[in-house]
Amino acid sequence: MADSFNKLWLKGQAEEDIYFAKRDRELIAALRKKKGDGSADSTAVEEQDSSSDASKTVTDGSQRSKKSSGS
Repeated sequence: MADSFNKLWLKGQAEEDIYFAKRDRELIAALRKKKGDGSADSTAVEEQDSSSDASKTVTDGSQRSKKSSGS
């Protein structure tokens, strides 16, 4: 029974991560467009392609954050 609950919880977390990642990409693209950066469209498409794989885990995002904050 606990396994079923855990799987449902993980599924919910994955759906939430996907939703917020999509929203973040859209907001970033809108900010870039508002700022006048012409690369907003191509960047949004690249980010969408790279994150469209639903099998990515939450740890992938935290690793990306660490990499980007360390640069």
